[in-house]
Amino acid sequence: MNDAQEKKKAIVAAYFGQVAPEYDRVGPQFFATMGQRLASLARLRPGETVLDVATGRGAALFPAAERVGPEGKVIGIDLAPAMIQETSKAVEERKLTQVQLLTMDAERLAFPDASFDAVLCGFALFFFPQLQRALAEFKRVLKRADRRAHQAGGRVVVSTWGPPDPGWEWYDDLLKIYGIKPIPLVTDPLEQPSALKNALRQAGFSELEVRPEVVDVVYADEEEWWARQLAQGTRLMLAGMAPETLERFKADVFKHLQTHKRRDGIHRQTRVNFGMGVRPAG
Repeated sequence: MNDAQEKKKAIVAAYFGQVAPEYDRVGPQFFATMGQRLASLARLRPGETVLDVATGRGAALFPAAERVGPEGKVIGIDLAPAMIQETSKAVEERKLTQVQLLTMDAERLAFPDASFDAVLCGFALFFFPQLQRALAEFKRVLKRADRRAHQAGGRVVVSTWGPPDPGWEWYDDLLKIYGIKPIPLVTDPLEQPSALKNALRQAGFSELEVRPEVVDVVYADEEEWWARQLAQGTRLMLAGMAPETLERFKADVFKHLQTHKRRDGIHRQTRVNFGMGVRPAG
């Protein structure tokens, strides 16, 4: 691990730490919906032990806990202590005794080999400076397949963003016009299904499958769309703008949003890749 990689991790942790209190709490609950999908694809069963990597505000953690039940166990880890702190409050409120939360680096999992029936990771692979190291850790902590005992290998289920919607290129163009630079967090976007599948194959997973899906995300109106941006990472990109400049930017954004507006709100087609694999024997 070199200094640049460690610095990248520190930036990611700080970035998500700042948005933790409002993260996915405004507008359409996109990540919560995708977390339900992740848990469903993992085919979790009562009594199983699950690791949720980059758990955030628990989008996949809570549906996983529901599926494994009180006799199972779900451990959620995140690099940002603030995310763990916020999600811990929700765990306590729901009295989920089968859930444990830990601040931990996905590239250095502090668990014994073959500890989990499933590893989940929603929208985080592209942040890891050493993706193959993280995937190797996922594989290491999953249970091995045992043909003699008729035991299947542990499952990994992940999600990444698919290719961006070309109908929203105007937003990136507008950011450039206003001199707003994206925070350099992404190591490898893994937007193409083939790229995600290759990454899982290189890590040694078998029975690979990648399912590209399109999700229609609907915002009630322009103000809800804007509030959503301020409740996630986009807020940090806009933080350095002077108030009057920010208002002009907002006005320009609202003009463009009209092209996506229908009777029930503003629609954005969001492409998502779900990747699945199994730890083989050996």
